[in-house]
Amino acid sequence: MVCGLNIINMNKKGIINWMFIVILMGIIAIIWVLIKLIFDKIHTELLLVEEVANNPTSVGILASGSTAINGFDIGFAVVFFGLGLISIWVGSSLLATSKVLMPIFLFILFIVIIFGVVFSNMYESYITSDDSIASAAAGYPIITHILLKFPLYVGLIGLAIFFATYAKTKSQEQQGISLR
Repeated sequence: MVCGLNIINMNKKGIINWMFIVILMGIIAIIWVLIKLIFDKIHTELLLVEEVANNPTSVGILASGSTAINGFDIGFAVVFFGLGLISIWVGSSLLATSKVLMPIFLFILFIVIIFGVVFSNMYESYITSDDSIASAAAGYPIITHILLKFPLYVGLIGLAIFFATYAKTKSQEQQGISLR
């Protein structure tokens, strides 16, 4: 059994798992900004040490670490939107849902968007609280853009999942893959 399919099987609404993924992605983004902040401080302090600054191997290691950490920005965007597309695919083809669950789905989507607003506001106050955090966040323009517009992206992906899950005809529902 593929990892996670058992959870989807137990939860026919599908959005509960997606809600946890959205919250987890926001937390990961903040952790990545903290990692960049910490690494930049360590990098700066290590280059002040004469033995490290004069050693080309040490300087090369620090430069490759900086390059890797700067790649987190694109990696976050790929994972965030990739998980959104996988959620849309799961909703459209793997979940057999009842039309009775539509109001529940919309209610949970509304709650997720509220979490997105709170999370976006929290991130904005977090990056404006300190100059060093703001400079670390400026190193991740994609993460900053996604998190400042988090409710919009969460709402768009949630609506896409909603339409993919509930806009199926009877024949499409009968042809869907059952996870039972």
